[in-house]
Order: sequence, then structure tokens, then C-alpha cells
Amino acid sequence: LFNIVGNDALVVPWNKSYRERRGRRSLQKYIDKNYGKELLVEDIAKKFSYNRAYLSRAFKKQYGVSIKEYLLNKRLETALNLLLCGERVTDVCYKSGFSNPYNFSRYFKEKYGVPPSSYHGKQKGEWKIHSSFLFSKFFN
Repeated sequence: LFNIVGNDALVVPWNKSYRERRGRRSLQKYIDKNYGKELLVEDIAKKFSYNRAYLSRAFKKQYGVSIKEYLLNKRLETALNLLLCGERVTDVCYKSGFSNPYNFSRYFKEKYGVPPSSYHGKQKGEWKIHSSFLFSKFFN
């Protein structure tokens, strides 16, 4: 593709970096919309017509994390929100896109320092302690 620039009708190549940035934003939106489904990097690469290795490198360069890390963080943030709303741990596991409770619990504890089961059945007053702990995990 070419662009015509100015009155002289100078033909210059299309700005490839703009097209790539736009494609990565579309990719991010796709992951944000479909994180609850089983998503494999290979399948995402095919959907967006990219080589898997190239897509992985470009995404990491743009966002500072791999596609897998981004997806895991999206799922864990969703799980945390569902737990804070009082959902059951098992329901949260599957609603947030994890395939089994063991992996969900392991990743959740690794990121937040407490198991997801510690949120089940908490009273409103107890959330203040947990939310301040989680706030410090995010912003310190």
C-alpha cells in the first residue's frame, strides 16, 4: 500500500508501524473480550494472521509482558473482582477462564499472597483489611 503525500503526488510506503500498533490494540481488545475462553497463542496468531513467534515478540515489546502473562493477569484481576462481589471460589475459577481450581488457586496465591478461599463468606468489615493488603500489592 502507498500514500500520496502533498501536491507533488509523492508516493511513499504505508506507515507499517502504525498498522502494527493498531493490530496489537485489536489483539489486546480480543484478549480482553475472550479471556474466559481457552486461548492459545498459536490460535490467536492464526486469527490475526501473524507468525506466533513474531506476535509474541511484538506484544511483549508493546506491553512489557508476554501474551500468556497478560492473559493470566486479566483472569486473576477478574477473579479478584468476582471474589470481592461474594462469588463462590469454584464459580470464580471457571468464570474467569481457568480450567481447574488447583491452577487457579496456585496462581491466585502466587500473585496476591493469599488463597482465593480466604475471600469466601467474608463480612463487609473484613474486606477493609484484605483490600488494603491488595492495594499495597498493586501499588508498592
